[in-house]
Amino acid sequence: ITMGFTQFILGPVMSKLLQDTSLYNRLEGEKLGSCPVIGQAILPFLTKCLDMLGSAEKAQFMQDIITALSREPCGAIPLLYATQALASVPPIPAWGDATLAQIRQVVMTHVMTNNITLRGAIQCYFAQAICNMADVEQVSLQQLASTLACLERDDGCMVRGTSLWGQV
Repeated sequence: ITMGFTQFILGPVMSKLLQDTSLYNRLEGEKLGSCPVIGQAILPFLTKCLDMLGSAEKAQFMQDIITALSREPCGAIPLLYATQALASVPPIPAWGDATLAQIRQVVMTHVMTNNITLRGAIQCYFAQAICNMADVEQVSLQQLASTLACLERDDGCMVRGTSLWGQV
């Protein structure tokens, strides 16, 4: 992938993906509760992009995705599917303290105003993504603790005894 292509993905494509909630409408004939087509396509697309990058470019690309999330206004449903994809890609040690600070910003500005069910799911996906993407050599314990502390326990995220708690 060329630098121009990644900028295109992280610019106009990401912007459209996060801001246009009509992309997530069910198509005629889809069952209630089924994942929309765009929701199903995000993870394979993200995985394909990562497969085309070298290891250094993968780390930068994953950092840039969080930067794009932090600067774009977005609705709960697009953010849900974006974080679900981030939590599901193969682990890459990519995120340092600055990226965790951006995740805290996204949680505090975009997530806290959503209904409790979506808020809890988004936060759980962020926690899972942090487990997979945090670079243990670049992340300070203080930044990790600050980021995990902003994830609401009352929303079902970071509750003792859960598999997510054990993973973190």
